[in-house]
Amino acid sequence: MVFETIFFDQIIDRTLFYSPKIEIKPAHLANGFFRAVCGKYADFQDQHEAINPKAYPEPHNLPAYLRDNQNQRVREMLYGLLSADAAVYRAPRLSSYTLSHVSHITSDNHDRRAGEWLLTILSQGPQPSPALEMLRELLMENDRQRSDELSTLTLPLASPNTDALKPFRPAMQGVPNSLRTDQDGEFVDPVIRAIRAGFDQLAAYDTATVRYGGKLDTLRRFAIWGCFSVYLHLANVGREQIDTRVPILFCMPGEHIPTLQQASIQSYRWVGRSIDIFFRKEIQRQVEQLRDEGQQGAWENDEDIERTIGAIESWKATSGRMRPKTRTDQDNLRDFRAFYKSYRSATASQAPHVAFANAAADLLDRVLSSSPDDVARNLGRRIGLLNVTSRRTLRRYAPQPDLLEVLVRASVPKDVQWTINRLADHWSTQYGILFGALGNENEQLATWGISAVDGAELRANADRVATLLEWSGYARRYADGVVLVTVKE
Repeated sequence: MVFETIFFDQIIDRTLFYSPKIEIKPAHLANGFFRAVCGKYADFQDQHEAINPKAYPEPHNLPAYLRDNQNQRVREMLYGLLSADAAVYRAPRLSSYTLSHVSHITSDNHDRRAGEWLLTILSQGPQPSPALEMLRELLMENDRQRSDELSTLTLPLASPNTDALKPFRPAMQGVPNSLRTDQDGEFVDPVIRAIRAGFDQLAAYDTATVRYGGKLDTLRRFAIWGCFSVYLHLANVGREQIDTRVPILFCMPGEHIPTLQQASIQSYRWVGRSIDIFFRKEIQRQVEQLRDEGQQGAWENDEDIERTIGAIESWKATSGRMRPKTRTDQDNLRDFRAFYKSYRSATASQAPHVAFANAAADLLDRVLSSSPDDVARNLGRRIGLLNVTSRRTLRRYAPQPDLLEVLVRASVPKDVQWTINRLADHWSTQYGILFGALGNENEQLATWGISAVDGAELRANADRVATLLEWSGYARRYADGVVLVTVKE
């Protein structure tokens, strides 16, 4: 028995499908998402040699103009442009570029199947999302159509033969719980429905403008929304009620906002709690299934559990990296026994199989390359949802303009103006986002045990959000104080 396989991988296959056990950068997710959309990838060696000069100090497969020492600056420029997330490594299959065309897509699997998960959201339902065909057209442009800056620079490095592209092989065998649909073909989970609606809305705005120099902006917005979608879903996996959302309390930069900062920090901490609740519940379900099926023997007393522990051949699956690298199977065995003993103590007094499940949940973060909580945090930070700080205890929601733009475009219907209050209501019901425009934020936060925010701080925070939307061209403030939000094409 392999611990990680039984108590993480099999659970993921049945529930989430995407696997949050290693850091997922936006470049990783975009590469995996666009690979699934196109159904193809490139892994061009010549292109990789040109883009990554450090890995090939003496390249042999480059065009003559790039082999010239005087033109090494060109390669350095390519590296700077196509490795925005520092996700270019020593081989094409391990690299994810800042991409704009199918020729840039690689077989890098660091998205951990999140791209295929997003593709399923776009392709399922009563009808496919218009975003799906739009993305395919943009990414599969022929050489005469390719006019964006990244495609133009890398065109000499790509094979003109489309047969050189390799087919993408989907990994999804059945429908995971996260993507279940009802009898009408609608997704059961309202979070998934909100994600799909956001993709559809983004496509509605860009259909008319994407051919007029807007390709890179369109791809950027879809990639950001894809990252936010994974974060939003992962943050809500452990919620008790299907119609509730884990709160995301925006805390815009400002002076003298102590109660707002503290509440935003508390709202972020609910992400880790939600993830922990989810995995404890699913591991308990996995243990009960093993127990009911008689696998690994009996589970009735401490001696039975010790035999089950002895049947664990390895704690870490063969793929992936141990975290930290100095940990050994003996370390994991020692820690697991300590966790199990604590749950069997007179204070906790849990049944053996329940104590085993909780000990497994406690050990999970020590076995995985990155904990699911770490995956969510790093993804949120990289898309500008969370503030940048070295102190995890001070992490809070401080959205950047690029993310706010995508949230507005994914929310406000085409040719419609919303008041800032209407936008706040939509964000609250669909994504759990709060920023002070509703007036009932403290009531909502109280249901999660989050401390109240001073009313003046909330009002000032809502004003800062409105001001930022004004500066971005998505809102207009009138003399009577009304703020209208719209997307101008």
